[in-house]
Amino acid sequence: MLRSVAARTLLALILLTSLVLSAAPAASITKSEVDEACANSQAAKGVLDEAQAQLDSATAAHQDAYWKRDEVSYKQLGLRATIESHIEEIDEIRDRVVERAVDMYMAGGAVQPGMLFSAGSVEDVITGQAYLDAATKDDVLALERLEALKATLDELQVEFAAQKAELDVIEAELASIAQDQLRLVEQVSTAFNELDADCRVAREEYRKQLAREAALKAARASGGAGGVSAEATPGFICPMPAPVSFINDWGFPRSGGRTHKGTDIFAAYGHSVVAVANGTIRLRSGGLGGTSIWLHADYGVSFYYAHLSGYAAGVGDGMSVTIGQLIGYNGDTGNARGGAPHVHFQIHPGGSSRPAVNPYQTLSRNC
Repeated sequence: MLRSVAARTLLALILLTSLVLSAAPAASITKSEVDEACANSQAAKGVLDEAQAQLDSATAAHQDAYWKRDEVSYKQLGLRATIESHIEEIDEIRDRVVERAVDMYMAGGAVQPGMLFSAGSVEDVITGQAYLDAATKDDVLALERLEALKATLDELQVEFAAQKAELDVIEAELASIAQDQLRLVEQVSTAFNELDADCRVAREEYRKQLAREAALKAARASGGAGGVSAEATPGFICPMPAPVSFINDWGFPRSGGRTHKGTDIFAAYGHSVVAVANGTIRLRSGGLGGTSIWLHADYGVSFYYAHLSGYAAGVGDGMSVTIGQLIGYNGDTGNARGGAPHVHFQIHPGGSSRPAVNPYQTLSRNC
């Protein structure tokens, strides 16, 4: 009996110990511990922290300006198509009017043949009393449509010019922000390299700790915004070696009612881009993504890298790659032109044909 009670007591203690251990938080590092480790690198750390904060702010500003440019450009495309359609219809109506005037002349009307071929003759003919006197109901309707189109065309061209002026301002703003980002990226890189080894390790551990907390908070979102668990991307590594900058820009607005379906990772132009998993790559070029790569991981998840400046030497379409292998370089191709160099990164659980999910959580855990 005593042996049975002792056994139950021991089992309870084991279970209690197991619960305590499983509930214990992972080892963490405090800001004061980071400051202590960086005692010999305070100047570089101060520059790094300030530059990183400014870079994150500039990245958010870049996304806002990027969306504004995207939206105005999208509107201009639609407006241009409407203007071209109006011009085409105006030309068609004018051709019919000339045809009708020729018919009137051939039938003995008052329209003079010289008017049909001299400079400005079309406007003279269609507003002339001789034409109007002989015009049918269809002719009058065509003229009314022509006048309406001309008036609308004038308005559209004024609107187009205003949009062009707005776009020029946005382009200048985007270029200025991009220059700030490039300068800050350089500052971050230089300051990072000037940290001593202990400071660098402590700072990176603290940064990743904060990133994990942010990732957990973001992961509570529903649907694709919640990203995927670490188990869904085993062995995942950062697509671009440190230092890089990114924010949780999933869902940011894009033209035509679209939303951003990835994370933009900012770094210096030509910065190394690596495979995040073992798998097969497909090279693509053109469209919004410019020079891009699809990486189909062996475990069934696909990753998309867009806006590259180029591919690494020896990289070919359909080839197998290993995790960490250099596959390309950071750039600004596609619709990233004029902005700061970055890689637009997407995660597609189940393959490229399946919807994308928010990569921020996965990147925060590993970059």
